[in-house]
Amino acid sequence: MNKENILDKFKVNYYKLDENKNVIPCSIYELQDYFDKNSRIVKQEIIDDKLVSTVFLSIDHGHPYWSGDPENYKPVVFETMIHDEKNDKWLDYQDRYCTWQEAEAGHQRAIEWVKGGCKEDE
Repeated sequence: MNKENILDKFKVNYYKLDENKNVIPCSIYELQDYFDKNSRIVKQEIIDDKLVSTVFLSIDHGHPYWSGDPENYKPVVFETMIHDEKNDKWLDYQDRYCTWQEAEAGHQRAIEWVKGGCKEDE
């Protein structure tokens, strides 16, 4: 494998959302224009002093060559995290998704986790 092919496997891939919230590839210049006009927030809610935040990342946080199935790989471009507003720290909760619909469902799971007292599954 030559050097150019190796670098292609590890290049950064940028994405934006179309009018139907589908993930589509774009250049970094298109992404800048996209964020000038659009928010990256999917949903944010404060429950019991916890900020549940789900956002569109725009940069793939997965990798097709790590997935085991690069031909059917979907970029991982959404994330939910929870911030404890009272103690000003991020909780040990993070989940990532490939689609807007998965992100909305994941956000709801995070809300339920907070409402359940932020307890790990037993």
